[in-house]
Amino acid sequence: MRSLIEQEYINDLLAAKYPAESIDGMQLAAADTGRLPEVVVTGEPEVPTGAGGPAGVPEPRFGRGGVTKARSEAAGGLEVPAMGMADMLAGALRGTVAQSLGLPGDVESLSRLLTGTEREQTLSGLITGEQPRSTVLPTTEDINKMLPPVVPENAPDMVGYSAAERRKTADVFNALGEYNPILGAPEAVKIGVKGAKAAGTALAPAAANVIESGMRKSGMIMDVLPPGPAAGSAPALTRSERTVVTNAAGRKPALKKAATKAVEDMHANYPEADGWVPIEASKIDFKESKAGGTIAEVEAAKIPYDFHTPPEGVPKDLWQATLASRLFDEVQEVVSRAQAGDQAAIDILSQASWYRSMRDRLRAEFGGIGDVFADVLGTTSAQTGVEQNFDNAIEILRRFSRGEYDAELRAYEDRLKAGLPVDAKTLTQLFKDGKFPLITKASGQLFNANSPSSMGALLDMFRAVKTGDSPKTPNFTGNLIGLTNEATIDVWAARMLRRLADLPRIPPPAEKGVAGKHLVGSTLYDPKVGSEFGFGQDVFREAAQEINNSGIIKGVAPQIGDLGPDDLQAVAWFIEKEKWTNNGWTSKAGEGGSLDFEMSLAGAADPQGVKDLRRDINTGFKPPVQRKTETDQQYAARIQEAKAAFDSQKPAKQQQLSGMKADVDRYTLGVSGERPNRPMSNYAQAELAAEFDDVVRADPSVVTYNLSNTYGSFMAQTERALNAEFVTRQNFNPASLERRLVEQGKAYDQDAVFISKVLRNGTAPNARPGVEIYFKQKVTPEQMEKVTAKLREYGVDGFTYVTDMRFNDRINVQARAGGADTAGLNGLRFQYIPEFDDAYNAANRAQIMSEKQRLFRKVVTDIITDGNVSDARMVWYDTNVFFRSDYDAYLGRNAEGGRAAPGQGSPSGANASQPDRSGKIRQGVSGTVSDRRGRQAGILSGQEVTGGRQAPAKGAK
Repeated sequence: MRSLIEQEYINDLLAAKYPAESIDGMQLAAADTGRLPEVVVTGEPEVPTGAGGPAGVPEPRFGRGGVTKARSEAAGGLEVPAMGMADMLAGALRGTVAQSLGLPGDVESLSRLLTGTEREQTLSGLITGEQPRSTVLPTTEDINKMLPPVVPENAPDMVGYSAAERRKTADVFNALGEYNPILGAPEAVKIGVKGAKAAGTALAPAAANVIESGMRKSGMIMDVLPPGPAAGSAPALTRSERTVVTNAAGRKPALKKAATKAVEDMHANYPEADGWVPIEASKIDFKESKAGGTIAEVEAAKIPYDFHTPPEGVPKDLWQATLASRLFDEVQEVVSRAQAGDQAAIDILSQASWYRSMRDRLRAEFGGIGDVFADVLGTTSAQTGVEQNFDNAIEILRRFSRGEYDAELRAYEDRLKAGLPVDAKTLTQLFKDGKFPLITKASGQLFNANSPSSMGALLDMFRAVKTGDSPKTPNFTGNLIGLTNEATIDVWAARMLRRLADLPRIPPPAEKGVAGKHLVGSTLYDPKVGSEFGFGQDVFREAAQEINNSGIIKGVAPQIGDLGPDDLQAVAWFIEKEKWTNNGWTSKAGEGGSLDFEMSLAGAADPQGVKDLRRDINTGFKPPVQRKTETDQQYAARIQEAKAAFDSQKPAKQQQLSGMKADVDRYTLGVSGERPNRPMSNYAQAELAAEFDDVVRADPSVVTYNLSNTYGSFMAQTERALNAEFVTRQNFNPASLERRLVEQGKAYDQDAVFISKVLRNGTAPNARPGVEIYFKQKVTPEQMEKVTAKLREYGVDGFTYVTDMRFNDRINVQARAGGADTAGLNGLRFQYIPEFDDAYNAANRAQIMSEKQRLFRKVVTDIITDGNVSDARMVWYDTNVFFRSDYDAYLGRNAEGGRAAPGQGSPSGANASQPDRSGKIRQGVSGTVSDRRGRQAGILSGQEVTGGRQAPAKGAK
């Protein structure tokens, strides 16, 4: 009777040839002794036609299992298993011989150790440097050195079984033979067969690892051989991984081979010897490659970061303080490098202002639209690279602002009202079944799995924190837009905290993600989070306070000031990324991208050209196909030449891409339709907005825009106005928009309208100072009045209320019965417009502008202390004002819709006494200026002049 493990080996060989064959001819029989049942072959398997012999006639049987030659070849051949068995046998015999002949020497060595002779020599050697005396008789180790190796050094590799793997096998069974020579080679072979698998896999190495593992656990060997695979061999699969492979591949040898190789490669990429936590495969999927083959995709078992768990006996608060102190030391090290002139360290410290810079950029370039943009950046980030993340967010805003998602969003709202689930899994399946509309790209593709959550953001649901919600994405969005300064514990922060906790690195494929959910009472503005995420936030908060108290960063970079936890997280991000990159622990793809880099390309005139160029830069070199007529040497030379040419083109392409960088621009209009005793209904407001929508809807250079109901306030009074903001690319021509503005000023009998462009600084000839203030949470008109009352204390009057841009803020939605009077109010802005200042004198322009700047800076310094203010800033506008008396002249000069030449298109309000009037259109506030409430202080909002005295025909006096 053959043993169970021998029978399993034979069965595997049979299964390789007949993967779909039933096992009716086999039966399980259990011995009375309680042993595991054996698999017994009770009949001869049928051999189909073409199995190697005549049709229906089986080939001669050979071997104990009766495996035919054809079956052997189908299983990958018996050469590898046979050689593996031979190596096991030879290794075991060699160990038996060495142990038998070396036993007297071993006894002598043990005797010397027991009598203390060996210890005395060892202590003496430590002092004198002399080597201890050897035994008189040869030991097993000595005999082993005398015997020739089972596998010579120059032994060739076999297909599927390398010489290194053979040596590994022989060495392990040599150790087994040394341990128990009575066991003998036959039983060693039987044990080794347990590790054998058919279908061309290497029998012996897997068996060797099984035996070696057992010997280590039983104490037979302790680091006699290095653990794991030998150099040059594939790491062995664990028992559970072999089960995963079998479950995925079934009895298909090709799939089994591909899956095994994929798992082995995963192990080889993250060896324990390099400081990685052991990685283990948990799932394998197969997909077709572009070349037509099959690719095995391995999913690793996830490993938690667990940095929040204190060592045994250490209180949690002490553990938090310990990690905070270690984080402080990390920053101190970078500060020391920076003080020594290390440019990389200087650059890392400069990143402390990363979130602040992003907030500035989002508000400067997107204004009131920045809130919804930040939320959509968050919802489209899951499982998406930075470049695609940014592109998706831009496309969503582009299509949303043009009303292309209205039907989908109404359907989403209807599900909410009906109490139906709106989770991603449910809605995505309904979409695939054709039962529910989700927002898509213009191509019809979903935004990965992020379409449902992005719809929630457009409906202003993203910031509504519920107990049990994941904190990472909303917290990061809050950092970007200034809603919270608590640290976002992302993968890089978690990696650093794990390193500081003296825990080994987790291979990226096995990283579980930072654990932690929002707790009861948590909000986006005041988060209360548990587990790893919450503990990490506590560590960063404590470390930031310690750094601020020490003044270490202020000493080398005083412009940074005090760090918030988010600022420290930005520094830690770059510290840890530098460490991983320098040590080669992450691939280029794994390093992540840069959001600010994406924004630097957002205004490019040719976005498709940018995308094509980036694809060329990021595409790796592909060797040419070898020609039939060329030798291998010629082919290698041609590859080298092609590679050199490929590499030489990249710098030029990168320089070309750098030259295409361009930020987006932002324009606003000052326009309203109201007149005294003639209020504007929601429907009338929508009609006015539609006039501007018609101009920009089909313009690809307009990235996104907001046309919504708002209020303007002046001299303690408010009136309806239109909030009009446009985010554009560098090639946007505002001529058509400007013309439509003047047309509406005339059509609605307005005293003046204006158009402004936000500038990046105040150096432009027509730059005017202004202020933009944004709130963490939206405010009511009544709450806004409290803010404007405070501003009036500074002598500032005239404001435009900035609005959010969610679905229910859309002016066509509010035009329906019962619609709100205004969109959600998320900020306000004002600017100094000299055309409406009776005291303005062009000769004193520099002095007047300087005074306004000082005043506005005081306003910003004071207002920023308000708890609900997320951002307050000085801005500059290039503004062009058109008075009633200018309309006909302007429209006559621009009858064809073209822009007047510089110096010829200026309205009459910009006369020769004002050399600063450039005639260019720039952005600033939304709405038109109210001449009815005069030109007091010249500080005007985006509201329209609705009556009162006649606007001056000739500029400011």
